[in-house]
Amino acid sequence: MSLSTPAVTIGLPVYNGEQFLADALSSILGQTFENFVLVVSDNASTDATVDIVEEHAARDERIVLLRNDVNRGAAWNYNRVFAECRTPYFKWAAADDVLAPTYLERLLATLDSSPANVVLVYPHTELIDENGAVMDEFVDELAARPGAPPYVRVHRVVSKIALGNVIFSLMRTDALARTRLHGNYPAADYVLLAEIALMGEFRVVPEALF
Repeated sequence: MSLSTPAVTIGLPVYNGEQFLADALSSILGQTFENFVLVVSDNASTDATVDIVEEHAARDERIVLLRNDVNRGAAWNYNRVFAECRTPYFKWAAADDVLAPTYLERLLATLDSSPANVVLVYPHTELIDENGAVMDEFVDELAARPGAPPYVRVHRVVSKIALGNVIFSLMRTDALARTRLHGNYPAADYVLLAEIALMGEFRVVPEALF
């Protein structure tokens, strides 16, 4: 597949993720919206992570593999994949999460039809076990009412955040670039979500797509 101008960058930072990585990659590459690039940054894994990525990359040219000779930490690796983003939309991915086939299609349609001050769109989440069986559905409540001022949006995030799922949402690249990105401290993803809420509004797609 040849894609000259991708619309979305998906950044997947990984370290020793072999257990679920193949499923995660397959769910990304199987999206109904195909116009994206997948940047995988391996943080000096000692398992079969690189082999799994290279096997998928041999079949799909949308994958870009970056390899670190030493483990530089999770925050550095999350920020590194974003540094490679040259598209208007960005999404982080994890090596142990899977996406519904219409994830990108549905979230991108919402972003494209929303005002520019809507900077992040997320879906409902299904919690699964190690075999992929659904255990429960989780509904994040981080989206404030449309038109809410920044302090209301931030209060909504810090008062309602529970699992941090929303950090793996689809975002506008220009908004995310105005943040400090991931810090090297616990709960940095929560802090980053609060900072993104200062940049603009969140929207939710009420479907279990993550």
